[in-house]
Amino acid sequence: MTVAARWRQGMRRARAWLVPPALVLMYHRIAAPERDPWQLAVTPAHFAEHLDVIRRHGTPMPVRALTAGLARGRVPRRAIVVTIDDGYADNLHQARPLLARRDVPATVFVAAGYLDRPAGFWWDELEGRILAPAGLPPRLRMHVRGTSHDLETSGDRQQLFLHLYGLLRPLADAERRRALDDLTAGGHESFDVTARPLDRHELRALQGDGLVEIGAHTVTHPQLSALPVPEQQAEIRQSRALLSEVTGREVVSFAYPYGGRGDYTADTVRLVAEAGFTSACTTVAGAVRRSTSRLELPRLHVPDCDGDGLARRLAHWAG
Repeated sequence: MTVAARWRQGMRRARAWLVPPALVLMYHRIAAPERDPWQLAVTPAHFAEHLDVIRRHGTPMPVRALTAGLARGRVPRRAIVVTIDDGYADNLHQARPLLARRDVPATVFVAAGYLDRPAGFWWDELEGRILAPAGLPPRLRMHVRGTSHDLETSGDRQQLFLHLYGLLRPLADAERRRALDDLTAGGHESFDVTARPLDRHELRALQGDGLVEIGAHTVTHPQLSALPVPEQQAEIRQSRALLSEVTGREVVSFAYPYGGRGDYTADTVRLVAEAGFTSACTTVAGAVRRSTSRLELPRLHVPDCDGDGLARRLAHWAG
């Protein structure tokens, strides 16, 4: 390599680090649920304070705009992206009015197979069967992959919930459905109607005039790394096709369900690119730089804190 070539290579690497870091924030529910075992909900009042902080101290943009900026090497200073996962109805009824009032764009990643699904997301269904009822039968039984799990219910319900969640998480949707039906046969359930997913009409209203970008989050929200490659491909491609059809717009942004390093594979990343997505978000914590892979964008989980709490976190994350 010539001296000039080495100099150009060094300058390219330097520019990759000189581009200011962007922060991709991750939310799920904008609500005040009675139960929140994963602490993923942010109250509307706190979300409003967060948006005020973002508008005052940052340059808000959706994932699509961040991806385009990274491709050009021109990301605005203090770029901040608001993302919301799964596709709860409160994203329309609580989050969107607050976003619109402050003119803060966002990207909502929707698990397409849950649209119009009254039973709700599987983890909320499990929560309703284990954590909500006043009483449980002495024992519950659930069959998973040929094994019968006979479970006592007299102990800590939170631990029981987490144990069952761990058994159900890596399953494909049909197998998980059968296992949940086993639990229904053995006990009661109490579904939180405020935790329902969007329906198709609400999804179009959420997108509206484009303030909210709709991204894909697979069809059934599986742990992709636990699925064979053909099933991963179907989850990824079908989610894009369905959401594009419902919204009437091309869907180009994706988020891996669960999103940790063990929740997707190199094959998954390749399949996302082959499906036509220009970006994909993880749940791995970190800031985004020009050198960051656009198919493995890190994000930062935002807790239910007030505006001052978010401002302190933004300063820490950007530093």
